[in-house]
Amino acid sequence: MRSLASFLRSTLIGGVVFLLPFGILAIVFGKLFSIAHRIGDELHARLFPGQAGDALPLVFAILILLALAFAAGVVARTALGGRIFAWLERTILINIPLYAVFRQTVSDMAGGSDTIAADADTEVVLVRLDDQAQLGFLVGRREDGTGVVFLPSAPSALSGSVVLIAPERIEATKLTPAEVVQGMRRLGAGFAKLKRR
Repeated sequence: MRSLASFLRSTLIGGVVFLLPFGILAIVFGKLFSIAHRIGDELHARLFPGQAGDALPLVFAILILLALAFAAGVVARTALGGRIFAWLERTILINIPLYAVFRQTVSDMAGGSDTIAADADTEVVLVRLDDQAQLGFLVGRREDGTGVVFLPSAPSALSGSVVLIAPERIEATKLTPAEVVQGMRRLGAGFAKLKRR
């Protein structure tokens, strides 16, 4: 009974942690869309006075959001934009748990496009323990070579533990963070074909 309660509690917490970033993203996107929709309504009223309709303001709102995203991407590619983002990453984003994993996952889904500094990349490794091995995210190395590894759990890769592992117990893989997150969600399905370097 106690193990069932523990399982339910940990699964519930893992689910909340997993859904939280998507909820934040939905709130931010909803707010941006609301602002863009108001601008689209205003544009529609000025360009087509007296003409009713919901489709055209919606199209304007979507175009405005796409233009803003493109403009932000252009700024992010400039030296000034890179410095601003690097400052945000160092001072704010680094304090968000698993930010690097999310960033790399989004980058992988976008086909490898990455506007963030290369040294922030998250490498997927296989950690050899006494009688088992576990996939993890290598998030850093200490001066003595010891790896700082986040070991994700299933079904939510957003919960897990951080361990310090001797370098000889860390093996590189060809997996991406996105593949690990998806595999954890499927309780390990697909990991049987683990690719090693």
